[in-house]
Amino acid sequence: MTNVTDPWGTQVGYTYDSTGRLASVTGSGTGSAPTYASNFQYRAFDAVKGITYGNGVELSVGYTNRLQPNNYRLTSPNTQNPTPLDIDYNYTAEGLLRNSTDHQDGTLDRAYHVDHAGQLVEAFTGSEARTWVQTGGASFGTAVDGPYRQAYTLDVWSNLTSKFGRSFTGTYLRQQTVNYTYDPATNRNTGWSYDANGNTTYAGGVFSTFDAAGRLREASNYASIMAQMEFDGDGNRVKKTSDFDEGYPTQTYYLYSTVLEQDLAEIASDGTRTNGFVYADDELVATQASGMVFWQHRDPSNRSRRTIDSTGVVVGKSELDPMDVTLDDPRQPPHYGGGSGGGGKDAGGAEARIASLMDLRMCDFGGMLVPCGLVNQYAQLIHESGPLQESLWYSPTGAFQFVVTPARKPPQLKPQPKKRPSKKEIERRKKQNAGVGKDELDAASLAPNGLASNTRLSDEDCDKKLSAIFGGVAFAMVSSDLAVKGGRGNYGHSAVARNDLPKSYIGSDGKPYRNTDRGGIIHTYTDGNGSARTDVGLYTPAGWSGTPVNYYSGLNSGLRFNYSTGLTISFVHVGTFNDSKIPSIPSRNSSDKNTLGSVRIGYVGGFGGEGDNYHHTHIIFYSDFATDTRIDPRRIVCGF
Repeated sequence: MTNVTDPWGTQVGYTYDSTGRLASVTGSGTGSAPTYASNFQYRAFDAVKGITYGNGVELSVGYTNRLQPNNYRLTSPNTQNPTPLDIDYNYTAEGLLRNSTDHQDGTLDRAYHVDHAGQLVEAFTGSEARTWVQTGGASFGTAVDGPYRQAYTLDVWSNLTSKFGRSFTGTYLRQQTVNYTYDPATNRNTGWSYDANGNTTYAGGVFSTFDAAGRLREASNYASIMAQMEFDGDGNRVKKTSDFDEGYPTQTYYLYSTVLEQDLAEIASDGTRTNGFVYADDELVATQASGMVFWQHRDPSNRSRRTIDSTGVVVGKSELDPMDVTLDDPRQPPHYGGGSGGGGKDAGGAEARIASLMDLRMCDFGGMLVPCGLVNQYAQLIHESGPLQESLWYSPTGAFQFVVTPARKPPQLKPQPKKRPSKKEIERRKKQNAGVGKDELDAASLAPNGLASNTRLSDEDCDKKLSAIFGGVAFAMVSSDLAVKGGRGNYGHSAVARNDLPKSYIGSDGKPYRNTDRGGIIHTYTDGNGSARTDVGLYTPAGWSGTPVNYYSGLNSGLRFNYSTGLTISFVHVGTFNDSKIPSIPSRNSSDKNTLGSVRIGYVGGFGGEGDNYHHTHIIFYSDFATDTRIDPRRIVCGF
């Protein structure tokens, strides 16, 4: 093949030497680089030993006498960071990676202990990795400066039965052990659910739906749908719908090349190309986004990735643990790792899988927070991966092994602007009572159990009614001293629904975060002082439909109830005495009710709702939970 031209006129050209090996990759058209890669140099066994990239960065790869890489080095014309990567590799007698030495950052030195079956049982970084290598595996020492140390226990069937992790150092040091059990008759995780074909339908708070061909069609959690997929007849993913937690979901289409057997582009719903991909011998070498080109690099172990711009500046960096979780800053909440702003800049052209090392159970796959055990299954089902290579991976059976697995992902899609729905769409939603605007819904019709008010109550009487319904001392966040103590005003963390506010925002660090301050919220406190106590009952109106959702997120405990009127009430910081911190689902026939007939569901001021004179529970009201459409509760029960 000598060239590829996409529908937007962007062309990638290929030239070859006299033996048929790739010699250069060139480009033309909007948002292209004249040269992506040239001066390919090869060893006698045809492995690449050197490349010059179009931004002046040069690659050199050294090999052992067993033809395995022993050094990977990138040099850049940028004087601020002239050597973006310089890593040495050593191997076991069986040819498995034993350790790597990072010449740029000693805390990222890595070592791997494998058992007789070649399965990973321990992983070290920094001083612990060096000590383990120097002592022949006898010790990992006492000094701690690397981002992680991990240990894995497996049963005779190679199922992962426990994982220990030490994450970060100093003030942020955390140690955690996660255990798993399996049914000896089926060899399946006893905490998961499966369909008749063996596909995992539930795992760790994530629900998966499959089509008749066994392809993943939808992934959801207790809060919302995370993504929906569509495939062509060959099983290639052609469409992804995501951002369901935002008002209007994002649709992404994929242009697939049957010749390259790779995605050439990601396309927005309006037909514009958002990301383009450039390959060389099946390896992603560059991405095109926002009219610019970014070169993508990953080392042979697939643990270190860099994104470099046209001037040789490193704009994206991603370092991964054995499970492809990014070694993220422990001071930051979980967010997408790598790069300096998404799109084609995402480090290594990969959708970083992150749950932060602060939680060993969860990984992020394609923007979906899922149990790490699902990552490999999702990769296989979605066909989201490119070329194969040797890497540490979590196998479908639950074991860490050195296996040939998918190793590369397209860049994270750059967020697309949300469009206001058409008049026709608004009318359709009115008919469905979706509540997308203040005047589109009779709010009182959402009130369960006749709790609506025929007259407009005063602010004081409304707060009293909310307190009588839900328990505690409730405020609609209008004029409460406690509201001031919480650091919130009456802007987005108030009873007033703010569906006009964006569902997500870019933080000061340039990374995306979910916007939770969109109104439709009240707080109820233990008492007028927000005292620390567990004897104040928390209630919800009786007569809910379906099964309530209960959860503990690692920070907050919660319950969510749906009502036949179309109302959804979500309680955050639900008090419970359960060791798991997951609130119990109340019985429909419970006799523990308050004077307005509401059922007790726990106590006010549960996990995540503690604070100095600020013990509270957070209650959110939705007229359409699926689209995160909030509604002012005062309109429902106070006649506002």
